[in-house]
Amino acid sequence: RVVVPFFGHEEQPERLLRLAGTLLERGELETLLLEELPEQTMLTGLTEADSQANDLSALVRDLSSKLRIKMSFHDILTHNAKRAVREHAEATAADWLVMEWPRKSKLSSLVSNPMSWWLDHTPTDLALFLDRGEEDFRRILVLAKPGPYDSLVMHVANRLVSSSQGTVTLLRLVSAVSSQEQIEGHRAYHDEMAEMCRT
Repeated sequence: RVVVPFFGHEEQPERLLRLAGTLLERGELETLLLEELPEQTMLTGLTEADSQANDLSALVRDLSSKLRIKMSFHDILTHNAKRAVREHAEATAADWLVMEWPRKSKLSSLVSNPMSWWLDHTPTDLALFLDRGEEDFRRILVLAKPGPYDSLVMHVANRLVSSSQGTVTLLRLVSAVSSQEQIEGHRAYHDEMAEMCRT
């Protein structure tokens, strides 16, 4: 299960949903439109869909047919959008949360990492996408160093480029004074990582 929350500021919802679709091997991709209301506003009785909800719902139906994957849309009214997303991901045992990295704003100089809350509170694997306008994922650069999530990183990189017949490049930055033995160790590790990738 892949969950894609929208908070109303996303400029390219279709690209974000297509990216999320590459992470779905089987199961369902859920699209959430979060509409945050003041605490004093009652949530009951406010069920009329607005134009944004209608547009996103139509996009989900269209992509579900085109991509041939199961997709659903939920318009959620809440007092706390972050908490609502986290609780939904927990309740549905989601595997991935896919979100757009927010565009720079006037507040960016005051907030060092606008996504830090998500990094600390997400109960799933988290994919953050900063859209640079590329049509396909033809060249993926993986900062590869030993760790508990090596296979997951390579699996995702492989899925991103597989549809466009692209390439994956593994990168490891090493000290200029590294010994030949250390460098060969890094190369051997990259060879092991490359075996996980079908591209």
